[in-house]
Amino acid sequence: VMNMDQIDISAELNVDDLSRAAVLIPEKSRPQKLGGSLKTTIAVGGTLKIPRLRGKAELKNVSATLSGAAKQIENIQGGFDFDMNSISGLKIQGQVAGTKFNLTGAVTNLKSPILDLAVRIAGDLNDLEGISAATQGMTMSGPLSVSAAVKGPAANPSYSGDVSVTGGQLGGIGFAKPLTNFRIKAGIQNNAIRIWECAGNIGKSD
Repeated sequence: VMNMDQIDISAELNVDDLSRAAVLIPEKSRPQKLGGSLKTTIAVGGTLKIPRLRGKAELKNVSATLSGAAKQIENIQGGFDFDMNSISGLKIQGQVAGTKFNLTGAVTNLKSPILDLAVRIAGDLNDLEGISAATQGMTMSGPLSVSAAVKGPAANPSYSGDVSVTGGQLGGIGFAKPLTNFRIKAGIQNNAIRIWECAGNIGKSD
């Protein structure tokens, strides 16, 4: 700190066990379980009155079980750049059982966040079985592919994307027999779904 005003500070923060940092997360948002490591490098410049912050964060082997979820998100890897008002260059990957996801994009205006995110999911419906209260009691299987974008204010974002399932099987959805050979191709736009293909078999019925 020069002339008791100008700042030129570099720092590193390494958290080898994120479970110890869980208490720093607000209780309503706190995962049931948290593990893995976080490494950050930070540079602070400017003045005491108007500081400038920039840095990088890297996640390694992070796992988390969200509140109310039956399955763990694991093998979370990746990183992002940040400053006092934004998160950029976001590249995160992870998986739930064998279903993998990739998240990229940026978040600006952190005081009132603006999202520009893209997510890709590839895996099997079976990995999502029982993941939330909405899927309790259902049995699911079949290749799943999702490509989606989330843009706009975090309080009211805009959603768009494509969903595809082929050769699936769904049980516990109100029919006496499971729905087999289920396939669907659909597009999502906010609160609307456009279905291009939806078919399957219930017993011998098509």
